[in-house]
Amino acid sequence: MIRRKLRNGKLKRLNAGIGEQLEDMAKKVEALRVPLKAHNPGDPVIDEAFNDFGHSIRKLRAVVRSRMQNMTSK
Repeated sequence: MIRRKLRNGKLKRLNAGIGEQLEDMAKKVEALRVPLKAHNPGDPVIDEAFNDFGHSIRKLRAVVRSRMQNMTSK
């Protein structure tokens, strides 16, 4: 089943779409950092939350990238 989907390229397109969505999400959330910092100067919780989110997004992108590489190498 998965091999058939892989042959059709559906799984590859799905992972590529997920990677693009993660990138868009990261950009939107990063755009929120500036107004939040302007309204709450010196609040360390904001920086910590954004750094945690950024780390999570980077991990997710790495997983998607490795899955796509695994699919193309088989």
